[in-house]
Amino acid sequence: MEKPKDFDTAKASGEFNPLPAGGYVCEIIGLDETMSKTGKKMIKIALDIAEGEEKGRFMDAYKSDTREFKKWPAGAVVYQLTEDPEGNTHGRFKQFTNCVTDSNKGFEIAWGKEFGACFKGKLVGVVFGREQYESQRDGSLRWSTKPQFFKTIEEIRNGEFKVPEDKPLPSSSKSAASNVPEGFSEITDDDIPF
Repeated sequence: MEKPKDFDTAKASGEFNPLPAGGYVCEIIGLDETMSKTGKKMIKIALDIAEGEEKGRFMDAYKSDTREFKKWPAGAVVYQLTEDPEGNTHGRFKQFTNCVTDSNKGFEIAWGKEFGACFKGKLVGVVFGREQYESQRDGSLRWSTKPQFFKTIEEIRNGEFKVPEDKPLPSSSKSAASNVPEGFSEITDDDIPF
């Protein structure tokens, strides 16, 4: 057998280091309009780290994914409802749009067909926190880092944010999402973090 060209630098399975909890300036890689499982309007936002030591982390993970049908890393995707139960603007959706607008000089939302495209490449501040999950592989408890809320890029750069406390699984029960892939937790409309 010939030695693979990246053998000396390739990471072995199980050597993944989760993103440290904290605030990051992120680039919006894409934004799609979609529907929740219960038929509510929402957006799906794909993010990557735009500055600092972790810059390009999720793009690197995506590029190194060798699966046939690879997807953007789950820890860098936000699902956000756009309307509250009464059909009005959801507060967290408004928080997202305000943070993007305030972080990108001259940016204006293009409502209609160009809505998703107008956000591509824009910067926004994101605070990530740690959540515990049960491994589907061996039942062990592990931690993943996920987006928790949006901030402006200035707030992130100035340290004007609080890192959320870790969210451990309840000690009396294990994860109820038995058929959800490892590293993911089942999402209901109430659980959407944004």
